[in-house]
Amino acid sequence: MKKFFAYLLSVTLVLGFISPKVSYAADDITGHFFEHSIRTLVNKGVYSGYEDGSYKPDKEVSRAEFTSLLVRALDLSVNGSTKEFSDVSEGEWYYEAISIGTSHGFISGYPSGEFKPDDNITRQEMASIIHRAAIAQGLVYGEKPLTFSDNGQINPVFHSSVKYMLYLNIMVGKGGNRFAPKDFTTRGETAAVLVRLLDRITNPLVIVEKTNYNYTFSHMVDVQMTRTPKVDGAGIYIASRSMIEYYANPSNFDPSSSEYFQFLDLSKSAGVDPTEINTKVLSNKGVLTGQANAFIQAGKANNVNEIYLIAHALHETGNGASSLAKGIPVDDKGNIVAEKDAKHTVYNVYGYGAKDSDPIRGGAKYAFDNKWFTVKDAIIGGAADIADNYINDGQNTLYKMRWNPDSPGHPQYATHVMWATIQAGKMDSMYSLIDNKVLNFEVPVFNSQPGKTTKPSGVAQYYVDTSVAGKVMYTSADYLNFRTGPTTSFDVITQLPQGTKVTLVGHNGGWYKITANGKTGWVDGSYLVENKDSLKQGDINTPSTEEDDSTEEADSNNTEETTEESPLEISRLPLQEDGNATVNKDYVAVRSEPFEEGYEVVTELKQNAKVTVIFKQDEWYYVSAGGKAGFIHQDELNVQ
Repeated sequence: MKKFFAYLLSVTLVLGFISPKVSYAADDITGHFFEHSIRTLVNKGVYSGYEDGSYKPDKEVSRAEFTSLLVRALDLSVNGSTKEFSDVSEGEWYYEAISIGTSHGFISGYPSGEFKPDDNITRQEMASIIHRAAIAQGLVYGEKPLTFSDNGQINPVFHSSVKYMLYLNIMVGKGGNRFAPKDFTTRGETAAVLVRLLDRITNPLVIVEKTNYNYTFSHMVDVQMTRTPKVDGAGIYIASRSMIEYYANPSNFDPSSSEYFQFLDLSKSAGVDPTEINTKVLSNKGVLTGQANAFIQAGKANNVNEIYLIAHALHETGNGASSLAKGIPVDDKGNIVAEKDAKHTVYNVYGYGAKDSDPIRGGAKYAFDNKWFTVKDAIIGGAADIADNYINDGQNTLYKMRWNPDSPGHPQYATHVMWATIQAGKMDSMYSLIDNKVLNFEVPVFNSQPGKTTKPSGVAQYYVDTSVAGKVMYTSADYLNFRTGPTTSFDVITQLPQGTKVTLVGHNGGWYKITANGKTGWVDGSYLVENKDSLKQGDINTPSTEEDDSTEEADSNNTEETTEESPLEISRLPLQEDGNATVNKDYVAVRSEPFEEGYEVVTELKQNAKVTVIFKQDEWYYVSAGGKAGFIHQDELNVQ
């Protein structure tokens, strides 16, 4: 205790009296550029005047003085082990502050073992110390590019620190677009930097919370392996254990990466400005244009991140242009009718109720039942469903939707191991459009969680089911491609002639890992038979050459989001006996939305097929035929 009071007294004598001055009579900071920052720290008890009543805002600050001011501003005490320096003696006034700084990891000194306490601190050195202190306080790392005219004068050692200071807006450039990295820092400049740091800690742009789970990471992976995790978006190939270990491990995702957005807490507001959202995000977005306040209101009412709601709505509505978003005419029971007969127009911007068999009818009925009679109603009302289905049920991050660490394996939104990181990239893209925002991250921590690991590549991404190991089979195709992995994207080792004896090692997604002629690789299982005699009898219909290995595979290197359901097959409907319109061309496409390209073809109709027109939207008719419904262009119909 005596040592602490000695430290406090000595700091007071060097840095000025601790007691703040109540009266702001004319002094040497009145009207000064940094007056506000200095007075703020005076009121907090961090800065104080000298014995003559001055504050000396233009006085250069030593490394010892800066460390002491930073420790006082952050109200820190010793935290763990400290580090000694050859030129910092225990009796010095700054000894305690430097010891505290080393215990928190933001003071390190020089390779020579010195701290050089009396040297004036440069701007780039200040950036480095503040960088480490900010990280220790839990502020997430991010970077802004260096665009100063004197970039070349910034020591490369300090590049990341300066970029971080720019990202947090704690330090800015000086006149003439200079950073002036080697300029000494004054008391006024130091005050401004410390005030900004405290503001970021109190009102952070980025908040990171850690959630500890009382089981091992290995147990998490064990459970996930029982849930048929997929390596591809089409949901065909089971992922290897190493793929799960990589994508489920939070340590593998740097806070500055787009993938880190999988930890964004979707139950927390982004704190966005509606004018900025309307200008930068929702401009020219169909019926969603100008609806920022509705999304913000929806987020507040349902505890859902408003940027997530916007991203969801833009995706489901094709940027505000879908039929359900633009409004569907219905009667007083929610049935779709002609516009002239409509009692209501209903809107649906999140796709609820839009089943594949008839998305417009289903989505319209869902909207009617929920009384979504304006776009705003649909935005706010639909947000409740999004909240109830996952976010308010505890799965409030993309990571939790995919892996559900609170109840590993069930329920989970997707099986694709990359699903959360793919969606995270989309959220990052949305956030990158706006400047005024708050980021709340919730990052899981498991017992015995590994550090950063390397992502598996090539065939190591694929699980091998060995339940068939040892079984003997024969190739049924001539020149069958024998590949290094289980898709046609892998290299061909050699080609196997028809009738080649192979021994199975394992399988995945319809492909088999085999050994043949002393080599190990993969072949499409469609071209393997158990009975070699059947080849001689000519009962097996096989191609003379094998071009594609398999017609049902997906490229594992494609990380774009795709549906895990089978693609909708196009069916050709027979002529209909009833209906109020006739198709006037052969093979007319019935589409899920009123656009020529980019939307699903529900079915195709032959010339003279009868259809029932339900309503018209611009140049398109929404029709039903043969139990299916969709849009046909007006030029392709003769309407009675």
